[in-house]
Amino acid sequence: MPAGTAHLSLAHGPMTLRGYFRAWFVAMSQRMREQRLARTAQRRAATVAATERDATRLCVAAARLAREAADEWSRRTPDRPRFVAGALGPADHQVSNNDARAAYRAPLRALLDGGVDLLLFETWYSAAHIAPALAAYADAAADSGRSVPVLLSVSGVSIDDVLAAIESHVVAGLGLNCGTGPEGLAAGLEALRGHAPLVTCHPSAGLPDQRGRYPYEPDDFAAVVAAYTAGGLADIVGGCCGTTPAHVAALARAGRQ
Repeated sequence: MPAGTAHLSLAHGPMTLRGYFRAWFVAMSQRMREQRLARTAQRRAATVAATERDATRLCVAAARLAREAADEWSRRTPDRPRFVAGALGPADHQVSNNDARAAYRAPLRALLDGGVDLLLFETWYSAAHIAPALAAYADAAADSGRSVPVLLSVSGVSIDDVLAAIESHVVAGLGLNCGTGPEGLAAGLEALRGHAPLVTCHPSAGLPDQRGRYPYEPDDFAAVVAAYTAGGLADIVGGCCGTTPAHVAALARAGRQ
């Protein structure tokens, strides 16, 4: 779904996004990520004149639609319950820690109110705002009276810097995502193994060419990523940029073999 389209669908055509979520659950993904405004206070989608109030409203709406789809598929396949993960991306480096914490608080509260099962702080390409984001989650959890597990996924960040940033916070899992594709992640995943109860891995399908096509086809992508779980390096796997329901379906098949 192109950038901004999900936000527009929420505001004007929730049935479109509901169908989008269902496509992923048909592919047997057990976790659906909610694509959030990555810089809530700093940037606005070109197609939506979003204010902070709009961002909060969209977060609640997205979480509720995903919750509806997850519950529907959990009823259909009770042996494979589905879960909803509310995703949050990093803020601009120029934003102060206090401003970042304040900017994250409202959308995190909205995701909690919308019924997510867990939160995924993903594609953190710098350790700069990890601590403020986790502090904002604590604020939002106190506001809502509801807490959920938090997973932190980074891309191109020193493991030592990540561990320093989360030193005073509790996370349920650490992982790697996005990047240049699924290859070559074993060393990074192994480095995370001793520092969190769960290790996650959801890489991209490679780097796109000039026409926006990603090099890894579903079966090739699945073969690489499934090997990480088979080798005990990752507990939760999925896909990031360039992956589709077909990639997730192939990964689900590979995981059952």
